[in-house]
Amino acid sequence: MRLIFSRVIPVCLCLSGFIMAGSAVAQTAPPLRLSLQDALKLTVESDPRLQGQVFLRQGAAAREAQAGLRPATKLSAEAENILGTGNLGTFNDAELTLSLGATLEMGGKRARRMAVATGEKETLELELQAARLDVMADVARRFIAVLEAQEALNIAREDKILAARARQIVATRVSSGVALPVEGSNADVATVQSDLAEKQAASNLRTAWGQLVIAWGGAPESAGQVLGDLFAAPTLPGFAALQEMTERNPDILRFASERRVREAAVKLAEAQAMPDIDVSAGVRRLQAARDQAFVLSASIPLGTAGRAKPAADEARSRLGGLDADEKARRNDILGTLFALRQRADLARTSLELLQSGALPAAQRAQEQAESAFRAGRSSLLELNTAQRQLLDLRGDKIAAAASYHLLVIDIERLVGQALAAESGGLK
Repeated sequence: MRLIFSRVIPVCLCLSGFIMAGSAVAQTAPPLRLSLQDALKLTVESDPRLQGQVFLRQGAAAREAQAGLRPATKLSAEAENILGTGNLGTFNDAELTLSLGATLEMGGKRARRMAVATGEKETLELELQAARLDVMADVARRFIAVLEAQEALNIAREDKILAARARQIVATRVSSGVALPVEGSNADVATVQSDLAEKQAASNLRTAWGQLVIAWGGAPESAGQVLGDLFAAPTLPGFAALQEMTERNPDILRFASERRVREAAVKLAEAQAMPDIDVSAGVRRLQAARDQAFVLSASIPLGTAGRAKPAADEARSRLGGLDADEKARRNDILGTLFALRQRADLARTSLELLQSGALPAAQRAQEQAESAFRAGRSSLLELNTAQRQLLDLRGDKIAAAASYHLLVIDIERLVGQALAAESGGLK
């Protein structure tokens, strides 16, 4: 069994292998058996947070199309010298004008407006990518929680077996008069406690499974198991390499896109200083003379430069503030990344020490204590102590492994990609 880092879906670990730890839930149908890739695929297909992104993209495309529209052409009609007094009380001396008008945008306003909308669309896409990474990371964390709960249930079942075995030994010793009845009562208590611990572990597993499947709209009360090796912990890249990878994080890439948007906004605001020209052309009917004439008009607003200045100043200030925002965000990411990398190293070291040193020693101590107890050379307390030490260390091993993988998921979210670890002997 091995843990495989996939590059198909960024951020998330892809687990393969088998862990035969069934759920304690009563099963009415064949249980689901999910790899992390299966969970991610189901989430991508069904998660409402991701499904709703299509509407945000449609809205951005609509805004981009709207920005490319030219000012509307105007049709106007005008009647003069009508419904007055005297000779002007009729339409005999009326002047009727029908014209078409348009606004000629100056200073490249349309192109700059389109540049802003296009930039906003690109920024939105990066934000949606970041949101997708958040969803995938969340599913990966839930997957690890199920994997951890499965292993914890295995430990609880082993504890129950050990307690039952110790109870059987005590019963034999009590019946033969070698041990006092109080040892039998203590063994009964330990058996009940182990049974309660198993039920608690089974409940925790059902809860973790329900939290996982509900991510894609599955039934929380369903039964199933996840597949993977919780204890495969390959080496992560060094901090310098991780720092370089952060440049591909959508949270960082967004600043480059946002900078283009704000630069385009500055140019658009500056272009507003150049006045647009309203022009119109039409035909005028002179009713008294029974003649027609062409009419041309043009108008230019005055004082546009002064009115455009505040908006341009605001756009330039927003552009200038972006550098400080980006620097602060980079510092936050690097500070968090460094701390996560140190914690991951500690979790991996703890896992290795438990696997190579503490657990083998505790296993030997438990076997020796049980042998001595069978031979009557030690007490039930000594046996329980050795068994508890072994089970506690196994629990520590599960906690260290789960902590490592959760930290890896957080690191992958910060660098915006999955982390291959061939140096750890994984393919």
